[in-house]
Amino acid sequence: MNNESLVCSIQLSQRLKELNVEQESLYYYYWFKRINQYFVYTKHEFYNYELDNYDNKKEEIPCDCSAFTIPELLFMLPTIITIKENEPFDLFTLHIEKTFLQNETLYIVNYRCNLPEDLKEDTIFNDNPLKSELIDDVIDESLTNALAQILISHLEGILINN
Repeated sequence: MNNESLVCSIQLSQRLKELNVEQESLYYYYWFKRINQYFVYTKHEFYNYELDNYDNKKEEIPCDCSAFTIPELLFMLPTIITIKENEPFDLFTLHIEKTFLQNETLYIVNYRCNLPEDLKEDTIFNDNPLKSELIDDVIDESLTNALAQILISHLEGILINN
């Protein structure tokens, strides 16, 4: 398993950086000008790479951004989100589902309210329907990318403003 498969994509990592997420991670994206490509390394791996490939010159290639892992993203995500309507059905918890579709594993991430089954389709609430999800499901082949996308939605205020 390569380092890239353990972390969210460079695009999502850069967006998290733009949203001022603290850039502390086990892994980081590094830009290599010579070959015009990003690579994922730990700080320790990168330091050893530099020593081996730059004749002990400490030419620092700047770390572009953190490359977050699943545990790091889960730690940053809120466990619950409370909205300001439909009390007592205003509490949403993180929901992660792993599914299989046409020979492909997919991950579905969202914040969901555990509504009682009899209320989900109750006609009493037609004027003000209860929300069972805060946003549309985030679906991705990578759990890391799905978690990063839901964190971005949270940081942009999309989860609580919908």
